Amino acid sequence: MYKNSKIFITFLSVALFLMMYSYDKGQKQISERKDDYTAYAKAELSINQGKKIESSLKTIEKLEKKYIKTDQFELSKVQAYALMGQFDKAEKSVKEAIRLNKKLENDVNLLLIYADVCINNKDNDKANQILEKIKNLEKNEEQQKKFDKLNEEMK
Repeated sequence: MYKNSKIFITFLSVALFLMMYSYDKGQKQISERKDDYTAYAKAELSINQGKKIESSLKTIEKLEKKYIKTDQFELSKVQAYALMGQFDKAEKSVKEAIRLNKKLENDVNLLLIYADVCINNKDNDKANQILEKIKNLEKNEEQQKKFDKLNEEMK
């Protein structure tokens, strides 16, 4: 009986230690992810404001390497590259975002950005293909205005 009690207490001690260890690791991971989310939110805000674009882009690329490549990271990069005038990289990021999330193939806002990027890359054939696709999609008033503006640029 005494031997069984000793084994049980040892097992219980190990289980308690592992639970405390797991809790501590989990708390550290939560804290790290909160810090990463804050960094991403700041980078996204900076890009939206057109400020500190290069450092924001580096933050996004660092997070992308740490976690996983996502369409959201790629969409942030599209905006950053376009603001920096690097339309070839912006186009690459648009294509990658669509590859990562097939639902974006019919996202009017992204397609409008894609067409604009192609126009800036002097790829009028591709821009026309995208505009033709947008023509058949439902658009709100703001999207329609942007669509009309891009069509005028193509003439």
